[in-house]
Amino acid sequence: MPARHRRPAVIGGTLRPIPGSENGPRIHHPQTAPTVWMATREGLTAVDVIAVERVITGKDRGLILTMDERRYAAHLMLAHLPYTVVARHLGVSAATMRDWFPHHAPPVKHRTSPAARRAVCGTLRGYRSHRYQREPACRACKDAYATADRHYRAHGTYPSPTAPLAGAR
Repeated sequence: MPARHRRPAVIGGTLRPIPGSENGPRIHHPQTAPTVWMATREGLTAVDVIAVERVITGKDRGLILTMDERRYAAHLMLAHLPYTVVARHLGVSAATMRDWFPHHAPPVKHRTSPAARRAVCGTLRGYRSHRYQREPACRACKDAYATADRHYRAHGTYPSPTAPLAGAR
């Protein structure tokens, strides 16, 4: 049964080699041909496998590679490292990584609509929302603002704008 390897981690800007290999991960390539031709959408491109290997092992940074070599290195590194670590190590943006490997991309957080973030009446933020919308404040918001103002005069700071204020009439 083969030995299980832990994922390598980034320590101090360099990759820690996979345990059990003294020189880090190896890319299997013929010794006589360190350059491999790879077909891309734009046509044939040369990939320097030795340079890719040096970047993966942490001996060089990803900035020495062409974009095609970075994509090849990212493909190899995603088997051992998280998505964000690969992007940072190779010096590519998250958008580039999403274009290359959409199935590995973390889920995109969608922002809530302004209507869903509407301030709750009866809080200082609710009162400020009324003022921002240039509408008359409701009774609960006026009471909350009065309580917050008393708190400010007594303590020199406002309470949390989202918290319902104790003592609001």
